[in-house]
Amino acid sequence: MVYHYFGSKEEIYRAALVNVYNRIVAVEFHATESESAPQEQLAHLLRSYFAFLDENPEFTRLIQWENSERGKHIAKQKHLLSKDPFLERFHEIVKAGIASGQFRSDLNIPHLLIHCIGLCFIYHSNRYSLSQGLSMDLGDPAERERGLKQTLTLVFDGIRAPKRR
Repeated sequence: MVYHYFGSKEEIYRAALVNVYNRIVAVEFHATESESAPQEQLAHLLRSYFAFLDENPEFTRLIQWENSERGKHIAKQKHLLSKDPFLERFHEIVKAGIASGQFRSDLNIPHLLIHCIGLCFIYHSNRYSLSQGLSMDLGDPAERERGLKQTLTLVFDGIRAPKRR
């Protein structure tokens, strides 16, 4: 019956990829829907990324697989995994932070989103090799909490507007 509904292994894979991708998109929008200050929204987003990746290890594996395949499955359907809708929301948050004087005005917003995703993703995508290489257990919740705390520090120290004299 699986082939009746999906047609091929490739279509099953693509459906699984879209399913987990749509779950992270929902998490992104949910994390940033509050009316709180821009810095609080971005901090909540980073915490949400860590939590999502903890709870959805299949996301990490599918995204790594798709990248090792050079995106050949998603390339067959334009905008299959588009970040454009969330990037618009992220852009609004960062611009509000700039307007309020919290964030630097020279930020490249798409690259900032890439950095936020990457800083969170690496703890999950390279968990085993980094744990071995650094003699630490990135599967330990306390260790990942330390990583999240440093991620928040790195991001906000990097985007914070300089203090005016």
